[in-house]
Amino acid sequence: MSTHWNETVNPEPGESVAEEEAEKEQRDEERNQAAKESKSETNRDSLLRKLVQNDDSKLYFAMETFLLEDPASQIPVLGEPPTLIGKADQERAKGNSIIARVNYETAAKIAIYNQDREVTRKSLGLAQEVTNKDDKHLEIQSTMLDNLDEVMRVANEYYKTILKTID
Repeated sequence: MSTHWNETVNPEPGESVAEEEAEKEQRDEERNQAAKESKSETNRDSLLRKLVQNDDSKLYFAMETFLLEDPASQIPVLGEPPTLIGKADQERAKGNSIIARVNYETAAKIAIYNQDREVTRKSLGLAQEVTNKDDKHLEIQSTMLDNLDEVMRVANEYYKTILKTID
């Protein structure tokens, strides 16, 4: 029994050091990744603030909500606007307004990335129709629709800059 205890508590000297080093490397790697993500988030935030003119806090918040973090990996998972609008229409018919709203808004996010003004307008309009009048999303949708030219301009510049740093 004492041998088992020694092996468990006191592993071979090389193993203990190697395990500690591996754990330390993993912690360091996790810290570095967190620091990179934080820096990236800060850079994106400052870029968005710079692109939104006249220090428009409503537009800034709306854009922050509607811009995709990593379009290349997100869009294949989320789907394309026609599919999302179709899903939203089905949920709307079932009376699932929140799920419908989320799908319409997601279609708008992708349409904004694609610089498709008409699909953006359609998706946001449909989202407004299913959004509760007391819901904060209604104000975001209205802000986006009321400033659609600016939304497209900001998104275009934002994605041009961000995609260069991702590649």
